[in-house]
Amino acid sequence: DPYTPPAADMQRFLDMGWDPRLAGFYGLIENLDRHVGRLMDFLESSGLAENTLVVFMGDNGTAASHHTEWAQNGLSPWNAGLYGGKSWGGAEGALRVPCFIRWPGKIPQGSVSDELAAYYDLLPTFLDIAGAKELIPELTDGISLKRYLMDVEHQSLPDRVIYNIGHLALPHSRDFDGVDFLDKVTARTKQYRQSRRTGLFDVQSDPGQTNNLAKKHPERLTLLHEGVTEFWEDSQAAALAPVSIHLGSPKQPVVMLTSADWRPLQSDNAKPVPGRMLSHLNGQKICQQMINWQNESVWPTFLESVKDRLNGYWNVYFTCPGSYEFRATLTPSDVRNMVRLKQGRVWLVVNGKTVCEA
Repeated sequence: DPYTPPAADMQRFLDMGWDPRLAGFYGLIENLDRHVGRLMDFLESSGLAENTLVVFMGDNGTAASHHTEWAQNGLSPWNAGLYGGKSWGGAEGALRVPCFIRWPGKIPQGSVSDELAAYYDLLPTFLDIAGAKELIPELTDGISLKRYLMDVEHQSLPDRVIYNIGHLALPHSRDFDGVDFLDKVTARTKQYRQSRRTGLFDVQSDPGQTNNLAKKHPERLTLLHEGVTEFWEDSQAAALAPVSIHLGSPKQPVVMLTSADWRPLQSDNAKPVPGRMLSHLNGQKICQQMINWQNESVWPTFLESVKDRLNGYWNVYFTCPGSYEFRATLTPSDVRNMVRLKQGRVWLVVNGKTVCEA
């Protein structure tokens, strides 16, 4: 949860006068920075640094820095001049993230790039570095960044189109009739970002997306929109397919299933609340309550209001027949703090049949 750091990390920002939501957000960033520093120190002290490629990046735009309405005491969040934040369709601030790559002796120290790359470039890059280019999947959209990273000043990447699919918010019924998914797909070139929802913007000169160029460059908008349509036609089957957690693979014999992986149960009386809602959709609402729960054992009132709907199931796929062992616990095995279940039960259902209950 990006809003509930250890109390000491949050308190430092509270003392400065920050809004509690931003104090939690920045406190956790500082906590993360400190622990990444510990990892880097270990690589240096163990002699592994020169043979280790370190990549540090985000998976989507900021979760809080775009909330200018949380400014107080002259303290306003900083969003690098980008428009929007996480889950904002077609927003530069929703999709553009920093990426730091460190490989001493191979990647020039301090080099900075404004080239366009995507997360799916990492797999081809790693395979290329490992001398296994032949294993790069033929159908991947990614390209290897190896040659470019080692000579940023004299190399450039191809000007291509990167497509992004935003939060689809699929209906629990999986009835997709009338759902306009193209509204969730955006296109990005090195210079422009296109979205049917927001328009066309030159994000090199206008990262805040204040000047819509759709009417000025209709031919470019049409071309990118045609590309978005073709991309979605090729991708929708995979994008809309239910995701299963694979169990029984010898490559990962032990799998941890958590409430964040739940698919919500159907309910005729109340709208289901997926487990991920606790850490994502309502993080801002319950952040301070979670801090109180962590430090003072005060049960969050938001959780109280939805506790009867906090339930779900895991959509799993058994990769091979055999005997499987399931263990239910309130905390991971390496967590020492004791948590007691006051009420509730757990049961295991396979193919509609209850096989055990506790």
